[in-house]
Amino acid sequence: MGVELKIAYAGGRVERVARHFEDQTASGVVYKCAEDACIAVKNEEVDFAVVPVETSALGSINANYDLLLKHNLYVIAEYDLPKAGLALVHGVDVASYTQFLLLSKRGDLAWNAKSDNGDFKTSVVFGFKNSSDKGMLNRALEVFLRYELELIRIDSRPWADQAPQPYRSEIVADSCKYEYLFYVDLQGHLTGANMAAAIRRLQEICSFVRILGSYGTSRGEKAIKLAELSLGSTRIGTGTIRTMDTKYPLNPVFQKMTVAKTMLIHGQTKQMEADGKKVWSLCVGEPDNNPHEHVLAAGAKALIEGNVKYSHMKGLVELRGLISTYLEKAKGLKYDPATEVLVSNGAQQSVFQALYTVCLPGQKVIIPTPYWLNYPEIVKLVYAEPIPLRTLLEDDYLINPAELEKTLMAHPDAKAIILCNPSNPSGKLHSP
Repeated sequence: MGVELKIAYAGGRVERVARHFEDQTASGVVYKCAEDACIAVKNEEVDFAVVPVETSALGSINANYDLLLKHNLYVIAEYDLPKAGLALVHGVDVASYTQFLLLSKRGDLAWNAKSDNGDFKTSVVFGFKNSSDKGMLNRALEVFLRYELELIRIDSRPWADQAPQPYRSEIVADSCKYEYLFYVDLQGHLTGANMAAAIRRLQEICSFVRILGSYGTSRGEKAIKLAELSLGSTRIGTGTIRTMDTKYPLNPVFQKMTVAKTMLIHGQTKQMEADGKKVWSLCVGEPDNNPHEHVLAAGAKALIEGNVKYSHMKGLVELRGLISTYLEKAKGLKYDPATEVLVSNGAQQSVFQALYTVCLPGQKVIIPTPYWLNYPEIVKLVYAEPIPLRTLLEDDYLINPAELEKTLMAHPDAKAIILCNPSNPSGKLHSP
C-alpha cells in the first residue's frame, strides 16, 4: 500500500476549501501560512497545497501567485468558493467568490488533470530580458490572437524576486525601472493543437516561459475528488515507487498518441522467436528474401573503404544524382538533385517531415482507409488532425471521387492528403 495523500493549507477559513479536495484517499494538514504549506509540498512532507489566489472583491492575491515560481510548484486544479470570507474591508467580508488553487510538485499532474464539464484552463508565466523594449508584450499577446486562444486573465509582477535563479543575472539593475513577469490564463488544454503551437511560439520570442498548469475549471459546491483527478503521491513511503515517468514527465502531446497495433504484434513475435518459438507472422509487410548479393557486396565494400562518416544532410550527393537520373528515365520526371531530392531513413521519416513542413496546428490531413496505422499518429505529432476518407470493397478500396469531394467540402481547411500508391494494406493501385 502507498502512503496516505496529504493536503497542506493555512488554518482558518481555508480549511473549508481544503475539504472540497479531500476524499477517502487524503487528509488535511494545517500550516501557519500559505508559504509554509507550499514549502511542505516542495520538501515532500505533503502531496498538495491549497492556496487562495483571487477574490472577486479585491482581485489577485499576488503574494500567493509568486509562490508557484518561488517553490517550483504546478497548478493541477482550481476551485471557486462562494462567500469564502477571505476578503475583508474594514473588518467586513465583501468577497462573493474566492478562487483557490490545488498545487503539486509534479509537473505531469499539471497537464493530466480531468474536467467534469470539459472546460480547461492553461496557466502560463513569461518574461523578457528587457520588457521595456517597444512592442514585446504586444508581440506575445498577438501569439494568442493568431492561434485563436481566449485570454481569460493577465497580471504582471516584478521579475527580480520571483524569477528562477538562472534568469536573475539577466535582469538589468536599475532602480528606476522594473522587469516584469506576465501571468496569463488561457482557455483550453495544453495538448490542444493551437495551445501547443502558441506555447512553442511564445518560447521563441520570450527569454523565460513556464507552464504553471493545464487543468479543469470547477465552480460550485461539488467536492473535487483526488482519485477522480488521477493524482498520485509524490512522497516516498511504504509501497510508493518514484518512476522515471513521474519524476521526468514527457511532452503531453504523447498522451494523444497510441502505439500502432502492428508494431505491438511485431514486438511480440520477435520476443517469441527470441524465446525459441516458431512463429508465422502476418504482421509487418517485408520481403521474404535477403537483398541481392551485389547489394550486400556494395555495402560491405563501403564499410571496408571507410565510408562511414556523416554525409550531406540531404543525403549523399552521388546518390541524389542517381535518384534524379532514375526518375527522369523511368517516369519522365525531372528534379534538381541539389534542391529537390532528399534522402531519408524511410517513408515514415519522409511523411513526418513533409507534414511538419506544410501543416499548421489544427489543420486537417485526409487519410484514405484502410491505412497504415502509423499515419494518424504522425499527423497528431505535428499538431494536425487526421480525417479518415472511407473507401469501400465494392469500389475495390479505391478513392471514390464523390466521397473525396464530400470530405473536402466538410473539411475546407484540409491541408494535405496521404496517398500511398499502391495502397498499404489493400495493395490496390490508383491509375495516374
